[in-house]
Amino acid sequence: MSKTRPRRSTRRTLGVESLEARALLTGTPVQVMLMVGQSNMGGYGTVSDLRAPYDAPQSDVWIWQDDLGQNIGWTALRGGFGGEGSVGNSTQFGPEVSFGRALEDAMPSAQFALIKHGQAGTGATMHDGWNPDRGDGLGPGQIWIDFMAKTHKALDALTASQMDYQIAGLIVAQGGRDAVNETGVEAANYGQNFTHFIDGVRQEFGVPQLPVVFAEQTFSNVPDPLNDANTDLVQAAKEAVDAADPFATLIQWDDLSRLEDAHIDTDGQINLGKRFAHVYLGAPFEGAARAGRDGFEAGNFTGGYDQWTTGAWTVSGDASVTTANGPHVGAYHASLRNSTGDLVRSVDVTGLANVKLRFWSKLDSFESGDKAAVKVSGDGINWATLREFVDGEDTNLYRSYELDVPNLGNTLYVRFDAQMNQSADYWYIDDIKLVGTTNAQFAVDAPNKFFVVDDGSANRTYEYNSTGSRVDDYYLGSGNTAPRGVATTAVGTKVWVVDNNRNVYVYDAQGKLQGLWSAGSLASNAAVEGIATNGTDIWIVDRSADRVYRYSGAAARLSDSQNAVSSFALANGNKNPKDIVTDGTHLWVVDDSNTD
Repeated sequence: MSKTRPRRSTRRTLGVESLEARALLTGTPVQVMLMVGQSNMGGYGTVSDLRAPYDAPQSDVWIWQDDLGQNIGWTALRGGFGGEGSVGNSTQFGPEVSFGRALEDAMPSAQFALIKHGQAGTGATMHDGWNPDRGDGLGPGQIWIDFMAKTHKALDALTASQMDYQIAGLIVAQGGRDAVNETGVEAANYGQNFTHFIDGVRQEFGVPQLPVVFAEQTFSNVPDPLNDANTDLVQAAKEAVDAADPFATLIQWDDLSRLEDAHIDTDGQINLGKRFAHVYLGAPFEGAARAGRDGFEAGNFTGGYDQWTTGAWTVSGDASVTTANGPHVGAYHASLRNSTGDLVRSVDVTGLANVKLRFWSKLDSFESGDKAAVKVSGDGINWATLREFVDGEDTNLYRSYELDVPNLGNTLYVRFDAQMNQSADYWYIDDIKLVGTTNAQFAVDAPNKFFVVDDGSANRTYEYNSTGSRVDDYYLGSGNTAPRGVATTAVGTKVWVVDNNRNVYVYDAQGKLQGLWSAGSLASNAAVEGIATNGTDIWIVDRSADRVYRYSGAAARLSDSQNAVSSFALANGNKNPKDIVTDGTHLWVVDDSNTD
């Protein structure tokens, strides 16, 4: 059969006319990424909410467009490939927008091309629709048939344009329909069906070691005992695939912001795409390995699994495992009351970096002065507070939290410390997870990142990659209106911005404000000019006093105030400091003087 060149789109603003020439100039095969799944792969992000660099066509990344025969061909990556069918004419988008951007930023000499197939609804299971061979003479499922037809059409278009290509990766966000257990067998057999699907893709394209990155199975925000049990089965199967297949990696995404019960929103889709890319590239990612978790489904404090080094939680005071007042998922959650409720457990984090503590929390009936603190320690004696809940946060609704954990050694102690004043004050905790980064599975290095804070009318933090291209930008929080410096760690998962008001604002990697604290020891007329961190301590430079102040352990602080433990005067020629950085051993202070 003769092959013809793909019909070019008439939408010249997409830059389609330049795509083929760019690929031919690179001299390397086009890296084709397959993206498949259900509704969260299809995507419910809103195109009109996209910000730079995602709000305009990305001419250096391609995506296959086939909107029911109206426009067929390779086009520039943009919003519009969301919702059912993923065809390119939608007002929605999925993880592809940030996934493709992150890949191209990391490997600018490569040409990435995305083929996305999202399908939800009845039959969208690994048991049926996605199955490459259902057995008993039934043949492949219809979704598999449609996915293969779309993929081969896209690949034929590359061949017709005299472009070499290679299938470079498979990205999957699927499993919710199997957890519904339509015919009663989907959840229990998910592991073998998902493995069968992965094997089918690898065999179809002749890539036996094709890298696969796939999303965990998350619970709905609305508890449903039957569906939750099936979700547990699907998630356990995914974890088994992750453990058994050296080229498949499971990522977590249950902390991402949601549009409603089951679907993630615009910010959630952007972050999901980044996570897929970071894991594929072998970059540090907080969901790469679990260190310990507990949902209290044992009905007591002895449950949980993974690498907890103690057999149970150490419990003191007014603490219990209960079914009352609606656990997040399952039948049980932990309840702490009064000023005595206290839980402590240790976990082995040997070999893990970028450790995160994730949990669900809800507060009820707090009054002024009531507090609830999440703490960590390396020895079980000296504690650092990661998060403090106070009056005003007691909505009696569960919320998820993710906290950066400083490096405190191979054994980490986790503590939930109630500091309320009566038995009618409740702190409920559920679904605790400790996760960290193990060695990267893929050899490609991720881009280095640096941050620049801007004291303009918008007050933003800008993130750049190692080539100087802007990766993202974030609005600063309320009150952070006069930023004077920004700092982050090597992995870039936490950002500190110091303000002229002498407060330090702490943000996560997506720009969400996690907390703030007041930097003590600075005079009321201090002229703050910069901030630096090694991931444990914080340094702030004051132009008015010509001094640098060190705040011990302040990288874990999210509230209250802290005084400096030490300070030193700047050199005689360094009397107009403008910023400060550190590598953990040395400090560098830049000066704006005649000699700069």
